[in-house]
Amino acid sequence: MRISPSETDEDTELVYVTSPSFIISIKVSVNDNLLEEEGTLNLLQRQLENAPIWKHLMFSIVSAPVSDDVRGDLQLILRCDLIHPILPDLAHAKNVRFLQLLAIRFENWSPHSAIYFEDIFDNFQYLLTSLMLNLEFKYPLVFSYYGKQFVKVNYKSLIKNTTLFATPLDNKSIPDHNKILSAVLRRLQRAILFEFNTLNVMKECDIRPWQALLCRQHQIARVGPDSKKSIKHKGFDLRPLCKDLLAAAKK
Repeated sequence: MRISPSETDEDTELVYVTSPSFIISIKVSVNDNLLEEEGTLNLLQRQLENAPIWKHLMFSIVSAPVSDDVRGDLQLILRCDLIHPILPDLAHAKNVRFLQLLAIRFENWSPHSAIYFEDIFDNFQYLLTSLMLNLEFKYPLVFSYYGKQFVKVNYKSLIKNTTLFATPLDNKSIPDHNKILSAVLRRLQRAILFEFNTLNVMKECDIRPWQALLCRQHQIARVGPDSKKSIKHKGFDLRPLCKDLLAAAKK
């Protein structure tokens, strides 16, 4: 993971967001050999681009070329639609760091001489989903589905209310906007880490039957992004396979 250099030595609770162009680079190898078969690489690349996880995490794909100069590489360049509009603001917050690159090495091991695309992709999907769930706790404003929904709903109102309470009644001084921004980001990040994260929501669904029912109903109804339902009732949909790509792989 590549992170932009720090401009401060202050001991602050850091908040990580993506840079304007966030690169995900995945090196693929099978039984310790870099995957070079162009057809399989193209299928993996297309499935990576079409994976619903990027939309769920509020990413737009800027570009997605298969690297020509490095064998076995897949690459996505993403823009976070949640963070991008407020980047000018975040650039001045002392506790914000920008992620530039996520480099992943995917190694598929098999005792068989013939390996099918479905097997590679099943393992690839499992790796990607598991990785995102783990990175959610390290970079919640980047990889947390529920957390980013929470930020989207609350960011502007928290900035407004915190500024209002920090402004003296006589208006003789102006509150430090950068300090307010840093405090709001810390508050949002803590809320994600302690409550609005995928594992916590899954746990609540396990112990509360009514919550599990609402999650299942959401999955069936495919409620749109403007739904008034609670953030926690929006199931984390990671449908794994794209039928047309699998059909193409079998030919």
